[in-house]
Amino acid sequence: DRSRGGHSRPGYSRVDRELREWFVAHAQRRGLDVQRDRNGIVWAWWRPAGATGPAIVTGSHLDSVPGGGAYDGPLGVASALVAFDELRAEESALERPVAIGVFPEEEGSRFGVACLGSRLLSGAIARDTITPTAISRGDFGIAATQRILRLLNEQRLPSTWFIPGHTIESYPSCVAAVHAAGHEIGNHGWTHRVPSTLGPEGEEAELLRGSDSITRLTGRPPRGYRSPAWDLSPVSVDLLLKHGFVYDSSMMGHDYIPYQARKGDRITLLEPMEFGPDTALVEMPISWSLDDFPHFEYTRSPAGILPGNANARLVIENFINEFRYMKKYFDWGVLTYTFHPHVIGRGHRMFMLEHMIATLRAEGATFVTMETAVDEYRRKYPAGVSLRGK
Repeated sequence: DRSRGGHSRPGYSRVDRELREWFVAHAQRRGLDVQRDRNGIVWAWWRPAGATGPAIVTGSHLDSVPGGGAYDGPLGVASALVAFDELRAEESALERPVAIGVFPEEEGSRFGVACLGSRLLSGAIARDTITPTAISRGDFGIAATQRILRLLNEQRLPSTWFIPGHTIESYPSCVAAVHAAGHEIGNHGWTHRVPSTLGPEGEEAELLRGSDSITRLTGRPPRGYRSPAWDLSPVSVDLLLKHGFVYDSSMMGHDYIPYQARKGDRITLLEPMEFGPDTALVEMPISWSLDDFPHFEYTRSPAGILPGNANARLVIENFINEFRYMKKYFDWGVLTYTFHPHVIGRGHRMFMLEHMIATLRAEGATFVTMETAVDEYRRKYPAGVSLRGK
């Protein structure tokens, strides 16, 4: 930085992106499994045979304060790569997986939030949202659920609710009313933490604990799963198959046609994708564009503002037009809308939800649960639908 002296590498700048690609290239050259999570953290995993248990994480950041030192974070990242080289050269027997993490915006030069990447990893930002006001937004889900259940009962509509185990245990009578009304309840984890940030053992523990809560409530294990924040990990499909799930609803490979979930894709920066095999797990695709939360919910955090508060009539009209397109060009399909009780349950949005149901029904839509839709998909496509590079 000629104006300040030292080095300036703001987070998400061109230089920062180039350094992150440098790290990706060096990690892949070493045969490490490189992934980017939804928080912008780049991970390079080493999972030797027999290594189990919680992962050991090392690494640092590549951004800097204005006029910062030449090394600092980058030295931590480079040192982690060298440490991997030394461990391999010594043929060290590791008992746990190891990962290098490259954290974004640690110096706060872009958004003014110091240690943003590592705070997202540790959950510090999430823990800041337990003030009485923040919790009251969740409490509104009680009133909203009553409104939604009344509407569904009046319209005689079945539905599927993906509910975290923590919510089931915290609001038992509210969730019991959903089950008593005959609606399907699917697994949505235990704490709504993103699976790709938990490691294999942590993800499995969340999955099982969530299923236990549902089984105690309904008397049977859930058939379906939806990942918190729609972000599966590389082991999610294997875990779902291992524990008897029939379908997942976390991916976006189609908008109207279910398909078979793949596993084991190999993705590198400089080579074409190598698609893994299809599995028995049915994928019921979703889309952020058909989710009420990003359109309507206002949230404020140190990481930024989600403005929300969109015009409900315009959003619902988009939702309806998605059905109209499917009806025009497909002889059969499944369209999945995602609603959160504390979001859609506001009075003016409930009016628009009523309008949407009436319009779709008048235009020939049939409303079913997710598990019913899966059964119909299997009858229509007994060999399944593959998206393996087609």
